[in-house]
Amino acid sequence: MKKAKEVLKEHGVICKVSKVLCLEIEDVAGGFAKIVEKLSLNKIEIQYMYACLSRKEGKALMIFNVDDVDLAEKILNG
Repeated sequence: MKKAKEVLKEHGVICKVSKVLCLEIEDVAGGFAKIVEKLSLNKIEIQYMYACLSRKEGKALMIFNVDDVDLAEKILNG
């Protein structure tokens, strides 16, 4: 990743590397809400999020940038 960042900078591109969570969420009503609720109850702030295409049927792939990635990962895996 360091090399990619250097190449981008050499070409005048401003870039920043951020640690994020990539989650496979059940693609059903309420699937996203369950994740947001767990984060909210533990006072973890979602700074931004976006969805990506998933190759698994019935799954949504979501990328989250939160204020405490390590804690969020522990909570969501626990």
